[in-house]
Amino acid sequence: MILLWSIVGKFFLQVYMFNSNIRHAADFSPLVFDRIRWSPNSGTSRVSRRQLARIRVAAFERRILSQGSWSHFAIWGAGRDGHLFFSELSEQARSRVVAFVDLDSGKCGTSYTNHHCVISTTIPIVHFKELSAYLCKERVALNDSGHVPAVACVAKRRKGDGCTGDLENNVGTLGLIEGVSLWYCY
Repeated sequence: MILLWSIVGKFFLQVYMFNSNIRHAADFSPLVFDRIRWSPNSGTSRVSRRQLARIRVAAFERRILSQGSWSHFAIWGAGRDGHLFFSELSEQARSRVVAFVDLDSGKCGTSYTNHHCVISTTIPIVHFKELSAYLCKERVALNDSGHVPAVACVAKRRKGDGCTGDLENNVGTLGLIEGVSLWYCY
């Protein structure tokens, strides 16, 4: 318990030191997070998008891709975040990506080529409604539930009362289960 508190205490001390909105130690309570807000001087503003992606991707590879059901997977989102996620994957993990999934008709039917990798890699971009047909055509091995798992690299953009949005409805048509065969990364 003492070790845990010392780790937690160090974390809160770091947050306190990086947060300019907190003026006095008396204003800071580790149980009240609403007083800790982003500011231009906060520590998070000094971390690049690429560095955050590296951290997310490393954790994703370590915790999710190590599971047998993720021998192949798709990346939902052929935009900036999806491309960044793909480029930060290890070479071995990149070889397991079968497709980018999107709903933008301007992107679907094309492919994404990552020239930043040691070996240039090209991945097709498929409309989510055509993913099953594409996987059958390419003879991609499906997991036990008959699907290819996916990582969503787009913002959920929930608004208002927190109802399920278009992204969740579209992903739901693929029969993926959040936390098992579907993970949101952004």
